[in-house]
Amino acid sequence: MTLASALLAKKTRIVLERDPMVVIAMINGIASPRKIARRIILDIKSELEFEPKLESVAKIVERYVQNVESTGRLAGYDVKALKSVFAQTHVSLRSDIAVLGVKITKDIDKKLAKIMQCIYSRKEEPFLNVTYGHNFVTVILDQRNMDRAMKIIGKPGIVYHRKNQAALSIITPKDVLNVPGFSGHALSLLGLNGINVSEVLSSYNEGIAILDERDASKAYNVLRGEIERLRRQMEK
Repeated sequence: MTLASALLAKKTRIVLERDPMVVIAMINGIASPRKIARRIILDIKSELEFEPKLESVAKIVERYVQNVESTGRLAGYDVKALKSVFAQTHVSLRSDIAVLGVKITKDIDKKLAKIMQCIYSRKEEPFLNVTYGHNFVTVILDQRNMDRAMKIIGKPGIVYHRKNQAALSIITPKDVLNVPGFSGHALSLLGLNGINVSEVLSSYNEGIAILDERDASKAYNVLRGEIERLRRQMEK
């Protein structure tokens, strides 16, 4: 191996270790070595004094992934445990979701309490999530309750609003708490398939990705397909 080849291999490994989800994507058959090489070659080039060839990078990526598969370890990830947890995961989809970005004001808590009272007083199964930031609150709710919520908050307090969103629920086993990389893998699967996630919510054993309704079916099928593939793999 020449000095240039050794340096290229070293820099490629460093770049891959910065973004381990692309390696897991390749292990799971979502991306080819060449596709990953195209994604990372500019990062590699910025650390070298010569022009790396795409095919050379692709071969290094392939060898790196083979090593990960044989050892079951990738940076701080336990690939086997990650696959096991993903195989036990369930997904569900809910449409007609709206998102409000709201300014934090002195009376914001009272207004949010009034919204909660209105929503939970109805017979329909509600969907409501409130996340506080430093200066803004994100309110995610059923679209049918959006106008009522906006009226309570008042137009000056609304920073933005989005309709026609969907909530993709990812329900996991308890083991997920001890398995690094699960959320990153799920979101990388969506990203690699061109799906944008605008908000991410979580509770004890459930993560919820908020996305455009136009991407909802595709997102569901991507995650469901991965779960089924890993279940078949675990049964062998």
